[in-house]
Amino acid sequence: MKTKRSLWGISLALAFSLLAMLSFASCSSVPPSQKASRVEKLVEELNTEDTERLIELSARPFLLDAEIINREEDVRILWTNLRDSGFSFANAYILSIDPALPAHFARFSNDPETQAYFEKYLSGDAALVQLQTDYGRFLLLTGSKLGRIPLIYGFTGPEVQ
Repeated sequence: MKTKRSLWGISLALAFSLLAMLSFASCSSVPPSQKASRVEKLVEELNTEDTERLIELSARPFLLDAEIINREEDVRILWTNLRDSGFSFANAYILSIDPALPAHFARFSNDPETQAYFEKYLSGDAALVQLQTDYGRFLLLTGSKLGRIPLIYGFTGPEVQ
């Protein structure tokens, strides 16, 4: 009788341990580039931080619409010009976050260079983030991470609603 009770207790403990491990694994399986809270933090920094920080948050090469920006200095010029013109993702909210696949290149541009960018440079955890702002709808390409914040690989827009 005692042996059956002991085996039952061990079996129950193993079952709970397995469930706990599966639960933990499923919670941590969503990469930062696909978590709304992390993307919101990225957008906040894109709206408020200085140019040097924006360069840190930008993957290279960087995709702007259909243009591939390779050099750090060109990314610096991009963010400086956007800042100087007053550009921001003002009052942004996330409409959707989906894993980005090489086949999604046409959402940026239907040209061979954009297709090559998606095939060659996307991180394994890349995401397409549809963002609504005061200036229209943008599509952000995020991936990897810098600390707890995903990097921005590029964006396109605005699509005016």
